[in-house]
Amino acid sequence: MKQSFLSSGKLAVGCNYWASHAGMFQWETQDPEAIERDLALLETYGLDTLRVFPLWNDFQRLDGVYNAASTCIARELRRGEEVLEEPCGGEVGLDLVRMEHFADFALRAHKHRMKLIVSLVTGWMSGRLFFPNVLIGAKLISDDRARQMEIRFVRAFVRIAREYPAIAAWEPGNECNCMESKVDCFASWNWTNAIVSAIRLEDDSRPVFSGMHSLSVDPRNPWSIAEQAELTDMLTTHPYPLFTPHCSTSAYGTMPSNLHAEAESLLYADLGGKPCFVEEINSLGPRIASPERIAAQLRSTLYGSWANDLRAVLWWCAFDLDDVPQAPYDWVALERRLGLFASDGTSTPAAENIREVKRRIDAMPFDELPPREINAVVVLSREQDQWQTALGSYHLAVKAGISVRFAWADAPLPEARLYLLPATASYYAMSKHRYEALLNKVRQGATLLVTENGGMLEPFDSIFGCHNEYRYRRPETVRFAIDGVAMQCDAPFTQRMVADTCRVLAAADDGAPIFTSAGYGRGNLLYCALPVEVQALNTPEGEFEKIYRHAAIAAGLGAELGAGWPDKPRLLGVTRHSWPGGGTAVVSIGINYSDRALTFTAPECWGRRPDCPEDEGHSPITLAPGDAAVFWAEK
Repeated sequence: MKQSFLSSGKLAVGCNYWASHAGMFQWETQDPEAIERDLALLETYGLDTLRVFPLWNDFQRLDGVYNAASTCIARELRRGEEVLEEPCGGEVGLDLVRMEHFADFALRAHKHRMKLIVSLVTGWMSGRLFFPNVLIGAKLISDDRARQMEIRFVRAFVRIAREYPAIAAWEPGNECNCMESKVDCFASWNWTNAIVSAIRLEDDSRPVFSGMHSLSVDPRNPWSIAEQAELTDMLTTHPYPLFTPHCSTSAYGTMPSNLHAEAESLLYADLGGKPCFVEEINSLGPRIASPERIAAQLRSTLYGSWANDLRAVLWWCAFDLDDVPQAPYDWVALERRLGLFASDGTSTPAAENIREVKRRIDAMPFDELPPREINAVVVLSREQDQWQTALGSYHLAVKAGISVRFAWADAPLPEARLYLLPATASYYAMSKHRYEALLNKVRQGATLLVTENGGMLEPFDSIFGCHNEYRYRRPETVRFAIDGVAMQCDAPFTQRMVADTCRVLAAADDGAPIFTSAGYGRGNLLYCALPVEVQALNTPEGEFEKIYRHAAIAAGLGAELGAGWPDKPRLLGVTRHSWPGGGTAVVSIGINYSDRALTFTAPECWGRRPDCPEDEGHSPITLAPGDAAVFWAEK
């Protein structure tokens, strides 16, 4: 992988940039003075990274001229009736005036110490397609003619722009998985490979980021995590609650909404084996949440991204664009008021929080935060809703004080003392040889918790120590209690388990076991007959994390829970970080409901607070919604 300017242990902050005076039409209505004001304002708020977009049909302006012999392939490519000549004319059609506009912008960004991520094939933006006229009717991903034009455009653009020092990374484009529907995994791989290869052919000195969103866990699907990780240097997430399944089901600024960005980004990084950062994030406007709630969740995301080594957080977008008359701003209500700043430059609470969080992180007595300590693995399986399961399991793990990473059931599993196989959903959940490999880790001393959403594993009865009396496909709601706390959970099946040799940790109201434990070799097998991860997203106030805590204690992780504080508040997220030569840091984040402060007294093992010299860390601490307290022990 090319060395990225987004370094491990640090956090870059920035935004996706369209000019305040024109939005995505800035290249045709060039206003250097407006852009200069924009960049100067962004710099004063500590923003150091901008993602920018050479709108495709602005920079590759081509019309087809046809004769009677062909209605599919143009006899000649022109711009209107203008005959185009090389260089960059002819078959490429690169608009050199627009390139001068981009050069002016890049030089101004460099003056204001901004790093640029350039998203090249910007054919999709905010609900509208932008592409050269000659491609009307073409399939923009799978059509060979479109791909040829895209490659020529990318090579010509990069060949000129690679000289601009502000550019820190390239991307194939912006959410190009929206440019054509119903492509297969071969078309998405071939398109990504072609564009990334074209970039690297002209500039092998800078990394290439993905620029995609909503990637699939299953590598058989198009636009998968595995595909993008294979072909690019860094993955990206665009965690908008309205556009992401199973999100926007709780109030913005509450749990699990506060965990969306870090859960999705860690999922990509863990399964892809490449770093990932939060490339676009926003509530999607004031009709979703108040400015104060929006700012609180952003603050939580900033600290959570830093603690989880997600490298950068970029807001969408720099300015409100409520005065731009063209589509898509004319079409889409939620696209108009998404800025860190109003169109007149007035700041929002979100902008103020970016500046404050960046200042606090930069003031820490260490330059880089070591990677967080991980003590469990969440294994995602086939035929389930992997994203729903990942978000639900991450939500429960954070509440329980367990630090997890994600793994794919069809891939070799990393070593861990605790494995979580959540919400298994079919009889294809896990192939036998992978399941046997997981059971072998349990025989050698690990603990495995399986929760069920209608799935099947085999062998089961003989090793988990319980069996089904019956099971049929009718949903039911099961009521039970754990540690004296009454709960209920919806299940897609009605079933009645019978305990054989297992220990029953919780039973339904009718006495049927629903949470069991059994020894297996030197390890432990725990089973929950209910999809508690799914229920946790639907009823986040429930205490389903108690099931995860039981599994962690069975794995011998009790003293490690909550970064050494097993009794931490359930709405306090914590990560522990250790330096090889000694010394630890704990990042604690209030992932609590936005209208409540969180007060706690930290354990002595966390050390002192380096940003509060007068506080040794052992007096009561009150965290505002989404805020963080960092502790540091030198030994």
